Amino acid sequence: MKRNLIHSRVLSFSAFCRVAALVAVVFAWAGGAAQGQSLQQLARQQRQAIAKAKSQAIAKAKANQQRLMAEYKKAASAKPKLPVVTPDPNAVAVKPVDPAKRDAALASAAKLDSLIEELLTKNGQKPNAMTNDYQFVRRAYLDITGTIPTATQANAFIADKSKTKRADLIDRLLNSPGYASHMFNYWVDVLRLVDRSGNRYLRPFGDWLKDGLRTNERFDAMVFAMLTAEGRVFDDPAAGYLLRDAGMPLDNLNNTVRIFLGTRIGCAQCHDHPFDKWKQKDFYQLAAFSGGIQYAKPPQIQMDIDRKELQDKKFGQFRNVILNNNRQNVWDNDKVKLKYPHDYDSPGAKPGEVVVPAVLWGSVPTEVRSMPGRVQFAGWVTSEENPRFSRTLANRLWKLVMGRGLIEPLDDMHDDTVAANEAAMRFLETEIVRLNFDMKEFLRIVLNSRTYQRQVTYDDFDPSKPYLFPGPVLRRMTAEQVWDSLLTLTVPNVDAIARPSDAEFEELIVVRKGEKASEAAVRAEKLPEVQKSARQADETSLYVAGDIAERLILRRASELPSPLPPGHFLREFGQSDRELIGAGHTDGTVPQLLEMFNGAASHMIIENGSVLDRILSDNRTMNATVNEIFMSILTRHPTEREKRVAYGEANANGRPGIGNVIWALLNTREFLFVQ
Repeated sequence: MKRNLIHSRVLSFSAFCRVAALVAVVFAWAGGAAQGQSLQQLARQQRQAIAKAKSQAIAKAKANQQRLMAEYKKAASAKPKLPVVTPDPNAVAVKPVDPAKRDAALASAAKLDSLIEELLTKNGQKPNAMTNDYQFVRRAYLDITGTIPTATQANAFIADKSKTKRADLIDRLLNSPGYASHMFNYWVDVLRLVDRSGNRYLRPFGDWLKDGLRTNERFDAMVFAMLTAEGRVFDDPAAGYLLRDAGMPLDNLNNTVRIFLGTRIGCAQCHDHPFDKWKQKDFYQLAAFSGGIQYAKPPQIQMDIDRKELQDKKFGQFRNVILNNNRQNVWDNDKVKLKYPHDYDSPGAKPGEVVVPAVLWGSVPTEVRSMPGRVQFAGWVTSEENPRFSRTLANRLWKLVMGRGLIEPLDDMHDDTVAANEAAMRFLETEIVRLNFDMKEFLRIVLNSRTYQRQVTYDDFDPSKPYLFPGPVLRRMTAEQVWDSLLTLTVPNVDAIARPSDAEFEELIVVRKGEKASEAAVRAEKLPEVQKSARQADETSLYVAGDIAERLILRRASELPSPLPPGHFLREFGQSDRELIGAGHTDGTVPQLLEMFNGAASHMIIENGSVLDRILSDNRTMNATVNEIFMSILTRHPTEREKRVAYGEANANGRPGIGNVIWALLNTREFLFVQ
């Protein structure tokens, strides 16, 4: 993407105005020349006309000032269309970073910079210039919390004269609910997390993941829990990871190795890998650790889920709810052993033979060798001695904030894979292990580096060649970042608005140990009432765009169902359907243009009661209003040229004119890209 395209600050209506003005001047010149006037005379007349127009514009602007302020006050007194939500400041608690570890993080950041800059120098390249404070505060908010800063937040940072203000801001944002929200959006896409998969109810898994990010659980511990979970998702929410692929353990194995070890072995399920060393035997030996995994009717859980018992008509509407949500379990049957398939065709084994478990590299850690197969597998995957676990996690987190991995693609490492900067990659591997897989502390290092805080690379980036990181790569906001940024312009303190709990629903549908299904079905008679209550809870955050009859729940992307249905703003902007690993995209599409031009999201930000509406409704000068709008949307002040265009639009059209300015800024590339 070229710099001039990204930095295009031309307002949509101003482009039209300038073209119209240019056409008028051209036609005036042509007409004058036809009448024999000299170019000097035409130029003099043009200067006089411009001076007169400027004088008239100033007079008109002063005359319109009172009218505009009256319109703003009148609009402010109108009945708000936005839902009136009272944020609960205690709704989301986040574990803070340790202040005592900042010096160590800064020292590691300096070491990282030296490794990056050393390779740049060796290759005759120079690092990009450092960001200014306006660029940095916007990028930091987007990369750490997933949303743009408010004008108040940005102005406070700009005004701060402290020498440590960047490190202070990084810590403050890592301590905010927005950090967990943004990280949740990332991992949900990678883990293909859904509230429901077919008839399986999996939302507790998402809630568990979100809680783990808020309390900053060790990543290795979270992965270990996913791979070793037992029971229903109500018993152990981490079981949702395995239940996501219920009945497909081999597919789940392939996904696990790709996500957590950055390696693709899926081809070897059917035949020897054509582009890597993995044989079909390697795949099945690894799968054998989980060979006895089962997904239904565990004998050790005594519960009577009898279809015949639920045939009574009074249980009709609740029968499937009880059956579907209680029959899916994860457990291990020691009597079941994985065998090579009937069409197995690779040296070293025969079809139908029992597979002997073995890892792909290294060895199973001593402390878990005597434990069940799945525990051995999980111990090997998450071991500090497993180089690809630490390498993959470090590379994923690096790309999350830098726009490109040190190794690309993220999930196709081979034995001979070399990072774009191998020294930096190895350093980051050792750091993530030293930090006990603390993602927040790891990001603290990268974010405090000069490398991260440099200006982005605009037009010197060739994806086919190793990128040495003179700065981050220019990238477009994700769907979740766009949505959350629009909410920031609409709803005050949006981080304090959490998704309503499903605990009451779960309590009704769970068949407890020793309980008959019919007893749960009787309890489930309250489901309609609970579901109605859940809808009412959603309606407290419901916005209905009257002109286009579109309904939106105004909560952050992390606090909405996963995934959203096709046609929702988030899906239009690239949120995935959670069927493939990391399938979210940032490609531009025609539906996105239509959504930004006239969708509900572009309506809500200027509805009565929105954050931007309150700016317009304050009794402030036109200059202050325009400045605040630019700071709110683009995190910078307008240029003199932009001020003139904005003033002209406001003076000509009143409050709708200010709305046009807002709409135009939202539709610039500058708004949509992380610079």
